[in-house]
Amino acid sequence: MNPDPQFPPPPVSSDPELAAFLTALLPRRDIPQKLLRAAYAQIAPIHLLAISVTFLVCSGILICFAMVVFTPFTILRNEALSRKHATASGVVLSVKHPGGPMAAFDYGFQGEFAFAFTPASTNGAPAFEAAGICYGYDQLCKEGDQVTVEYDHEDITIARIRGTRLCKADIPEYWLARIAPLALLAFMLIMGVGTGLRFLMLRARCRRLMENGVVNEFLVVGYYLVRRLNAWGEQAVPCTYVFQLKPANGDDGQRSYFSRYARNGPINYAIAVLVSKTVTLGLYDPNGSKSKRQVFLVETWFHDTKN
Repeated sequence: MNPDPQFPPPPVSSDPELAAFLTALLPRRDIPQKLLRAAYAQIAPIHLLAISVTFLVCSGILICFAMVVFTPFTILRNEALSRKHATASGVVLSVKHPGGPMAAFDYGFQGEFAFAFTPASTNGAPAFEAAGICYGYDQLCKEGDQVTVEYDHEDITIARIRGTRLCKADIPEYWLARIAPLALLAFMLIMGVGTGLRFLMLRARCRRLMENGVVNEFLVVGYYLVRRLNAWGEQAVPCTYVFQLKPANGDDGQRSYFSRYARNGPINYAIAVLVSKTVTLGLYDPNGSKSKRQVFLVETWFHDTKN
């Protein structure tokens, strides 16, 4: 891949490593690590990977929290027990009222009931007493009351007093057992995996650009601001500056060229080039859009700051 024939070779930067890089034959294989790190920091910043990992970790924590506190599998068993169950007589052994931090949340954890019951014997086997714990409103019954117990005849450890539930949280079963876990999973996949894939794609694009990008001289002829709003409807800081470029050694009327920056270092450098009406070196993909091409001003790699 060679530079566009309509543009003569641009002058070389004063930085020796950058000069050797820009004058190397294509594809450029021996890329100095200093330049590669600078290009990565600008084109594919590491904070994208940090965001991806953060979303994945936080989503995993949320899922674990839901598994421990809201026990969605217990809710599924509770729902199955509502559809099909056997009944037996039982007695309430104790009633525990909520205390500590759990009492501050009004989501239905009003009482914990310990009970015992005698399931029906099957195949002539002798009857025996079983026990269990369920949750519900503490006014439902009290210690020593005779109650009706609903249980799974195939697994008598799955049992509850009629009118109570197996899980602590009194949240609609359909929402918690089905929609909420799926929403958490979608959140994890979209935000975590999506950001991670974007980071890898930008890294690969940056590498291709460093190896095969065309070098040319550009003039900065203008710029405009792209203002974004945050989640609260306020203007996000920093704004993105889009600089309009023009090849210094030829007027390519068929295409427009631009650079986009959000950090102060590259922004200040590009504005200085605009005000002084000097030229600067740019690197771009010749196989990109035919009408609009993004240019990376290589000198900004040495002016990049976080603020």
